[in-house]
Amino acid sequence: MNFKDFRMGWRLLQQQPVYSAIMIVSLTIGFTFCFLVLAFTRYEFGFDTNVPEVQNVYVVKARPNWGFGFWSENVPLSMKDSLEKSDAPLLVTAVLPYSAAMRVNDGGNDVVTKVELTLVDPAFSKVFGIKPMEGDLQAALSRPDALALSVATAQKLFGDRHVVGKNLQIRGASYRIAAVLPDQPATSSIQFSALAGLNSAAWPEAERQRARDNWNYYSYDDKNFLNNKVYFRLLPNTLLPSTQSNATSGNKTDIKSDGLLSELASAINTDISRSALAGHLNTKDTQELGNKPLLKIAFGALADSHLDSEARSNSGSKGDPIATLAMNAVAFLILLLTAGNYVNLATIRTIARQREMAIRKVLGVTAGRLLMQMMAESILVSLIAAIAGAFLAWLLLPVWSELTELDMVSILTRQDWMAFVAIVIVMGILVGICAALYPGWIALKMRPANALGGRGNSETAGGLWLRRVLTVMQFAIAMFVTGVVVTIGTQIQYLKHIDYGYQLDSLLIINLPAELSQTEVRSFQDALARRPEINGVANTTPWPAKVEFKTTKTETISLSTLRVGPEYFHTIGLGAAVGRVFDPNIDSGDNSNGLVMNELAATRLGYANGNAALGQIVSMEGKAMQIVGISNNVSSGFMHGSPRPIVYQIATSEKSSLAPLLPQLTVNGRNDLTAAKTAITEVWHQHFPDMYLNLSHLRQNLEVNAGGPQAIFDSCVIVAAIMIPLAIFSIYILSAYAVQRRAKEIVMRKLFGADKLDIAKLLFKEFTILLSIAAIVGLPLSYVAGRGFVEQFADQAPMGLWPIVLALLGAVVVTLLATTRHTLIAARMSPAVALRAA
Repeated sequence: MNFKDFRMGWRLLQQQPVYSAIMIVSLTIGFTFCFLVLAFTRYEFGFDTNVPEVQNVYVVKARPNWGFGFWSENVPLSMKDSLEKSDAPLLVTAVLPYSAAMRVNDGGNDVVTKVELTLVDPAFSKVFGIKPMEGDLQAALSRPDALALSVATAQKLFGDRHVVGKNLQIRGASYRIAAVLPDQPATSSIQFSALAGLNSAAWPEAERQRARDNWNYYSYDDKNFLNNKVYFRLLPNTLLPSTQSNATSGNKTDIKSDGLLSELASAINTDISRSALAGHLNTKDTQELGNKPLLKIAFGALADSHLDSEARSNSGSKGDPIATLAMNAVAFLILLLTAGNYVNLATIRTIARQREMAIRKVLGVTAGRLLMQMMAESILVSLIAAIAGAFLAWLLLPVWSELTELDMVSILTRQDWMAFVAIVIVMGILVGICAALYPGWIALKMRPANALGGRGNSETAGGLWLRRVLTVMQFAIAMFVTGVVVTIGTQIQYLKHIDYGYQLDSLLIINLPAELSQTEVRSFQDALARRPEINGVANTTPWPAKVEFKTTKTETISLSTLRVGPEYFHTIGLGAAVGRVFDPNIDSGDNSNGLVMNELAATRLGYANGNAALGQIVSMEGKAMQIVGISNNVSSGFMHGSPRPIVYQIATSEKSSLAPLLPQLTVNGRNDLTAAKTAITEVWHQHFPDMYLNLSHLRQNLEVNAGGPQAIFDSCVIVAAIMIPLAIFSIYILSAYAVQRRAKEIVMRKLFGADKLDIAKLLFKEFTILLSIAAIVGLPLSYVAGRGFVEQFADQAPMGLWPIVLALLGAVVVTLLATTRHTLIAARMSPAVALRAA
């Protein structure tokens, strides 16, 4: 193979530009997707490489030996103390995210911004190798009135990264910025906007003491939950026994194993056994626990933490190695399909050039030389496609990052790009060599006598059937994905425009800081209600709690119960189907024993319908309550599952299992949310100038669950955008070969009186059969998959079979467009020219 072979290949590509363009575009699609998946794989498998000697850093994992027994990296803060008390040569730090409202008055601008303040130990910098760009990080982590900001946070708060020595306020107290830190890469498990020590005054003392003294993290009381992680670094020259190799690979370690890590796990379990945690277990959990330790402790290597999908984490999503490998398999399959299309078209061109090759063989060109020339042409096509695919992937990388919600653009280094260029060249050459083998075999086994005698204008029956199967498979996948895309897209649009049954588009939500007193909240609520832009304000818990009720048959059941203020129903515009809803003129908080519920809740309690339930007395957590009304039904929107029974209770000041974690205010902003937001902001700053206003639109909150369906829809669109062009190219190639293969038959039919319509019917018959087989395979699967998606929701779009019909019509249109050119060629074919060429 030499330069002349590539030059000859380039000339052949120029002779048939349409065929050449199809080959290159088809391969380009496969290479583009492969390179995008390659960037995704680099992201998933490249976590925490920025940490020096990352193999010595571990994260603590735990799993309860009862009940909800899943592994988690969120562990009690007390585990840090257990590790620090050991004599092991290690550095330990906790990492505890804590939201804070930071007030900055710089240059006359008085702004309050919500920032996640990560609380850590002074050893944090050595555990993770964090070095400040400016200032003293140890001072920031040691002093209770100091903190450190990342570059991005400094720019956000002050508009400048040089902020060491400046001050900001948290809850009215002043804090000095002691250091500025570099922004962490997207592939770091440790993300932070601001750092402070665990002794920071920004963390209320009562919360700090409860967290430090608390081993009740695994109890059923939500107030004990902290999103805390514990990490440690083994100091240099620390030798781990070979029995601990599982721990260093991120697998779980049996606490009975020998070695340093087992000793650390034993130390933690000893402290757990002395805690009050066992006293919080119910009888069932205690029986399930038996003689086992309360918790099973393991230490996962930080380098493997991101892909440890078994260990749940509430601070950032975990990667899934199986899903990543599956995506690579899909990319490889798509590249095979695109390469298959190229092989098909190259085979057709080889058969069309059989006389040329026969003459070259007669003139003495050896089989090896002929194969090298064909391989040079194939490599040239593949390299052009690989380079075009790489360029297209580079252009699409920001879009790909947005779709996957992963910042793949910023993580790629110069070394990554150099490796990427090498991969492009190698993949282009390998695909070119592999794609040339079958057409080369066809050329080598072709006998010059048959070719020159006009008896070699076809390939084997096996090759023809392989091409047909490939076409059917591509069309089946394309129809399957098209039907699913239409179904999912229709359902998403239906849910986005559904009538929820109340004034959803006028409602705003204010998440109130937990430290506010009821008096402060009431004062703010009253002031807000007096504004003309506001049409009602009501307090509510952010989500329903499960509460025990007695049915008419005295059976105990749990129903979702939402605590609301008496103004709630007026504020959201939800009326009663039977009876009445809460009225602030009738229902007063602490003295109210009334309940409002939907009809589903009434039937769950044993009543025939809402009318039968009205006025009845029910037992709720042992307290007698009266059903005063049945509310109108509300839509579930993007929430999965069937319609849910819901009970509404007037919020009281007494402590109960319904005590809110994050109190909320629901505000009706009439039909002008912009004016309402302005009014809310003004009143908020008058009452709470040092606190961040967490204001959102209720519709946006409810449609957060739309992220999953939207991601599925986007993924299907990507697959459809790949498979539909491949199906077009495949049927185009098949039509070209059909005309070439049946040229003699076509002209003979013309000589015996067949017109253009007869010729078109002859060719379309084969395509119709293939399309029908693809539809039989792909459309039922598309319907089942689409219905499976739709049936996740209580509110389902009325669509029937039309997505499947639309997918079939689309396939028919695509087939007509792809085959029209060669059908016209066949219809216009001159018998004299065709017979002379034969």
